[in-house]
Amino acid sequence: MRVNYLRKSVFLAAACFGSLVRCDADDNGISSTLQSTTSAAPSTSTFATTTSVSAVSSTSANSTSADSYCYGSNFCVYATLDVEMDVVTFSVQSTLSGWVGFGIGSYYMSGATIYLAYTNTTGGVTLSQRSASGHTSPTYSSTQALVLVGTGLSTGATSLQGATLAFTFNRTISPTGAASISTSGPTRCIWAASDNAPSNPDSASVSLVEHKFKGSFSLDLSITTDGSASNQSSSDDGGPSSPIDPDVGVLVHGSLMFVAWGVCPPAAIFIARYLKPQLGHNWYRLHMGLATGGTLLLTGLGLLFVELTLGPGDVRLLGSDGEPHRPLGVALALAMLPAQVVLGVLANWLFSPARTGVPWWDQLHWWLGRGVVLLALAQIHLGLRLYEASTTIVAL
Repeated sequence: MRVNYLRKSVFLAAACFGSLVRCDADDNGISSTLQSTTSAAPSTSTFATTTSVSAVSSTSANSTSADSYCYGSNFCVYATLDVEMDVVTFSVQSTLSGWVGFGIGSYYMSGATIYLAYTNTTGGVTLSQRSASGHTSPTYSSTQALVLVGTGLSTGATSLQGATLAFTFNRTISPTGAASISTSGPTRCIWAASDNAPSNPDSASVSLVEHKFKGSFSLDLSITTDGSASNQSSSDDGGPSSPIDPDVGVLVHGSLMFVAWGVCPPAAIFIARYLKPQLGHNWYRLHMGLATGGTLLLTGLGLLFVELTLGPGDVRLLGSDGEPHRPLGVALALAMLPAQVVLGVLANWLFSPARTGVPWWDQLHWWLGRGVVLLALAQIHLGLRLYEASTTIVAL
């Protein structure tokens, strides 16, 4: 414990000296509270080198792990985890000169801790921790749980050829006010970048213009139970640990669910309400076909594509992220839909031409169907916001 404490103190002291980080001394020496300034000027040029990654990687191999991800020639991130020092080092590089963002904890802006950087008027980098609730410019977080180590292409990481914006920062594994880094499985991540610089590059809270490129991926910094790293090699073509690309899976899921819930139920209700005289008994065949072959089958396929986007350790069904799209989807697909199908079959089976009134099970089937349609419309709206669709699409 004494050795680890001294190592961590030396590390924080080096970070303070090399990156203009303000550290406070207490009775035990250097405080472990990570506080950073929002910019760091290079020591010799726009791309000053730093040894932060190699310094962290030089510790015991039994407690470190590394992974990386690159998107063509536009973006790269190199990550090194040191469990003993409770430090994760990220080196982010981009060939887009406006701004670059890197998020942790989600495949979408909502729920992710986002780190945004852009070149400031001194030639250094303005770096800030932000958050977003959807497809909007991320807002500055009151907690800045990071240490800007330096700007430029790090000596401890492979360089992205032609990079015009690069920086390295450290943070703890599970800081207060930020998403945690998993040491037992992949961590969900996002990235985005633009050629358009912010209007005030010296401000850490300035609004940004929309990104030119974006994507999602995962970084696996797993440490096994015996303390060894499960992933010691970096890969330029690393990607999501799920069976299919999350962006593709979610797009297919949304398309299937829109037809299943936004088209089929209203059509089935319209046929049952207005087309019985014209269609005769065929109205029932069409009504049931839309309910089973449409809503039921497409919902099953939609849920399958959700499953295919999830990686090892991802939470299924309800989760705990507070996003209402998930529990409402579970209620619609796994409770209301089966109940509605059962009520429809029961109503047809118990139907009598000689009846003098509408039985309760028929009325329940009617009103549950209407309620399902209204909730489905709300669910589609929530899904579009979660997918970060444009404001126009959400409004439509």
